[in-house]
Amino acid sequence: MALVVLVAGCAQPVNRAAKPEPPKPKPLDTRPAGEPAAKPADKATAEPKPAAKPKPAAKPAPKPKMQVKEAWDFAKLAEGEWEWRFPGGGQVKTAAGAIYSTTRSRPGPTFRGADIDAAGITHVEVEMSITRSDGRDSRREVAFEKLVFYFARATDARPEGGRPFDNKRSAVLKPVKGRPDVYRAMLAGHRDWNGTMEGFFVSVLVPELAQAEIAKGVTYMVRTASITFLK
Repeated sequence: MALVVLVAGCAQPVNRAAKPEPPKPKPLDTRPAGEPAAKPADKATAEPKPAAKPKPAAKPAPKPKMQVKEAWDFAKLAEGEWEWRFPGGGQVKTAAGAIYSTTRSRPGPTFRGADIDAAGITHVEVEMSITRSDGRDSRREVAFEKLVFYFARATDARPEGGRPFDNKRSAVLKPVKGRPDVYRAMLAGHRDWNGTMEGFFVSVLVPELAQAEIAKGVTYMVRTASITFLK
């Protein structure tokens, strides 16, 4: 009987290769036939960038302030320095300006023989107010129907025996926002506002009074504080 001798330490280890893991199943492709596969999203563009904040709108440049070219302050000037005349010659100088009374619409402050160059003058501004008086020391402020500024050049033709003013050489005076009793008209750009001006007047239109009211002493007191040419 043969003996099999096993020598300790001489046995060779058996090399058993690890079994490979079975492949993972591919995800099910549900695309229609012929449709290309979608590209993977680019990380740089996958997340939307925050919208840029809009830049604040540039503030408009402030309009240059108009400057006084020539002015008449009837509260400060002596009556002999007014140069402007008022209806009826019955004007009264007060701390608030020149005041005259009237019961109807008519030309108000008037300046003749002015000899003023229109060049550089862009606007005319007047400060005026009107009060209704019932003849018994009862007065209340009312509104003008309209104020219109008329002008005439030294070269404008004069109707025989009349004044050189005409409706085509006029501008409506409009209220200035935020400045009570102040009215302004633009003269720059008017086709006849050029050359040397000979005269001006403000047409003052007032609410019509009935004859019965006039008979009871109702009248209007028109106050003119100042007249200013602006540039």
